[in-house]
Amino acid sequence: MVALYIYIDGIAKRIELFDDEKISVTSSVQDIADVSKAKTDFTQSFTIPASTTNNEIFKHWYESSLDGGFDHRVKYNGYIEVDTRTFRDGAFALNDVKYKYNMVDSYSIVFYGKAKNIKDILKEDKLANLDFSSLNHTFTSTEVINRITSNTYDVSYPLFANDRIYNYNTGGANDITTNTGSIHWNTLFPAIPLSVIMQKISDKYDLNFTGAFLDYPQFTKLWMLFKNAETFLPKISPIKVNFTAKSSTDFTELDLTTDEIGFMIRPEINDFRYIGVSVATSSSFPYDILIYKNEVLINSFVNIVGNSGTRGFFNGTITTQNIEDKYTIYVSSRAGFSFTTQVVYDGGIGFDSINYTATSPLQTVVGTIDVGGYAPDLKLIDLITGLIKMFNLVIISTDETTYELIPLELYYNDGKYNDISANVISDDIELKKTSMYKNINFKYQKSENILNTKFNDLFMSTRNFAYGDLAYEQIDSLESSTFSVDLPFENAMYERKSNSDFQTITFKKIDLANYLPKPLLMYDNGTQTVTPNIRINLTTGGHQHIVQYRRFSNDYNNGTILTLNWGEEISTWFLSSASNGLYKRHYENYLGNIFNIKSRLVVVKCYFNPVQLIDIKLNDRIIIRDKKYTINKMTTDITSGETTMELLTDYRSGIVPIGNRFSFEPFYEVDNTEQSIEALLLRNVSPVISLQASLYGWIDYIATDYDNDTTIRVDISQNLTGLERIGYITGKWQDETGTIIDIEIPIIQNA
Repeated sequence: MVALYIYIDGIAKRIELFDDEKISVTSSVQDIADVSKAKTDFTQSFTIPASTTNNEIFKHWYESSLDGGFDHRVKYNGYIEVDTRTFRDGAFALNDVKYKYNMVDSYSIVFYGKAKNIKDILKEDKLANLDFSSLNHTFTSTEVINRITSNTYDVSYPLFANDRIYNYNTGGANDITTNTGSIHWNTLFPAIPLSVIMQKISDKYDLNFTGAFLDYPQFTKLWMLFKNAETFLPKISPIKVNFTAKSSTDFTELDLTTDEIGFMIRPEINDFRYIGVSVATSSSFPYDILIYKNEVLINSFVNIVGNSGTRGFFNGTITTQNIEDKYTIYVSSRAGFSFTTQVVYDGGIGFDSINYTATSPLQTVVGTIDVGGYAPDLKLIDLITGLIKMFNLVIISTDETTYELIPLELYYNDGKYNDISANVISDDIELKKTSMYKNINFKYQKSENILNTKFNDLFMSTRNFAYGDLAYEQIDSLESSTFSVDLPFENAMYERKSNSDFQTITFKKIDLANYLPKPLLMYDNGTQTVTPNIRINLTTGGHQHIVQYRRFSNDYNNGTILTLNWGEEISTWFLSSASNGLYKRHYENYLGNIFNIKSRLVVVKCYFNPVQLIDIKLNDRIIIRDKKYTINKMTTDITSGETTMELLTDYRSGIVPIGNRFSFEPFYEVDNTEQSIEALLLRNVSPVISLQASLYGWIDYIATDYDNDTTIRVDISQNLTGLERIGYITGKWQDETGTIIDIEIPIIQNA
């Protein structure tokens, strides 16, 4: 039996149903017709009787003259029960009411899954809307150089050439190993880890992103270059005006504790208000006055030199829409700029009016760089969507604000085998062909970089896709459609200077003009030593020689070279082929299964009892008469248990190229001390896991066969090398086809 419960004033009330009402729930992970979209549960609208109980729940909504009625503008939390077990949590909304024979007959309501649409939450907000103030730091050559030579900071300064060409040990004006060609510290743009950006999104919007993928090195090592201009201009954090004195204690609209200016109704005057600000200074530095409303920048007076005079920023009447607004004032300039501020607050017109002022003491701008001021022009939803596409992720909502990010292959690999042969209505099966696209494209944004342009000029005619991209055309395909994954990022080509360990990007076009790249993601490879030393000029004059720098690139070595290129390219650092691109790691298994000549899209009808309905999961590997399938979509009438399942035949290999599922943890990261850890091995479909003797002198474990999921002890020696090192638990594993697979479970020991 199905029951619907809706929370009204905090109390769960049961909604009455028509006896023949069908409640249909459709669930889909990734529709084959649109592989880059992640979806969540939803239901179609359904109809309930206008019974006495339901009229009470919906407060006779059909009668608009009643006060305190049911609010159709919002959703009400609730849940669906199947035989007293919770089937779905979510929310209800009222659509409409229908009459028959001049009598109210029924309500149309809709049930929504509990997941909020991330796009609705993030709206059109951009990276610049996030609060990066915790990353701001003193902007001096010493501080910047520390962040170049160390790998412990969350803000670094990649040695990328923004306004010139860097040569290395060549002599001449651009040789960065000489004083003449030294790198200017205040021409470098900052970079921050992508994990920090995700945390800033979580903080601002009260979201929680989870999942083992967020702990994988291919994500934790991922950084974003904060560059939104061709050349670097110092952006010092604005200073908030600190008001300390008011002309009258009656000036309650200004809070001296928070420095916020607001409104209040004053019966003795009308609702007109005027607010203005003036800054006085003896400095010749240009400065900006910034006006924030409810912590959002709404107005600015820029490039002022000397005293500003009064600048009005509110001139109107109090309304119900603005009565709660709070204004704050900031001043932005270069380090050492000193100023005082006065605010003017007038209320009313004519004889019955108020006139107040407030002042600040002398304040001085300190040299703290505003890291967020260099954020690329990128919408947050485009960033999230870009990551979903890049790593072929699905998003599983566990509550209203928690989203688990899982690579699709690992999501399916975590599913259980579920034999539903007995549930299938055998005379109602439909076979369809899968989507066979004419063209398949995986692309970054077009790069204007001089090396990208040269490379593409040389090879585009023979390979038909740009550097870092991947494309395939089925010449003899009967299809005409194109499947395309387009990322909002750029993939600029790196260059390793000849006979050196120095790697950089030169942001120059083919005509050697500077250019602004699209948002750029890159891997942190830790610190890299160089000989001869790189020289960087200092604020105080002279130069500092650095023996190492934090190296960023579009690939890194985790036992094998992992690259941000879609397909196989020559690594510009390792100077060898890097075949483990994004396609191979995240799409090859999935698309290979779809395009397999044996693949079919199978539509079957089944009946499930309530326990089975609740137990079945979208990542289950479905078995019907010894054939395996994955679920593409399932639509269930939970009142009867009748379910239509759209299944894809499963010819995936047992190899999961994204991360290890041979152990509970995808990898183990430890400090540099001598220690023992426990590693849980997962047998999964393999008859046994056969561990081989350790290939690394600092890792030891018992090498034997295990025929069950087993926790083993791994002994790790102290790391005295001064460098991070990576070793592996190695062995053999057998997939369901009998193929023997070499397994490697990484152990990362910090320096």
